[in-house]
Amino acid sequence: MPKNYQITQYDKPSTANGLVEFEFNGGLARVRITRAHLEEDVGKSTHFERNSAWISNRAGVPLNGNRFRAGPHQCRHGVRISQRAQDILVMAA
Repeated sequence: MPKNYQITQYDKPSTANGLVEFEFNGGLARVRITRAHLEEDVGKSTHFERNSAWISNRAGVPLNGNRFRAGPHQCRHGVRISQRAQDILVMAA
């Protein structure tokens, strides 16, 4: 049975004010991490006209929430930089 509430470290993140450096477009990219915190998925509810459904296949799965701060030169490549930083963090986990 799921907990029926979400567990989060949002107020007390495991990482705050961090930095990830990696090669990007032939140079060195630096992505500032505002916070990284763990959460737990509680499932998904979907509501229809006459009934509701609850999907529990992801309930209890730990999630890592990362909040990045983009620098002035990163806006143009924001999506690619975020994907690359995510790849690095997943490999490190």
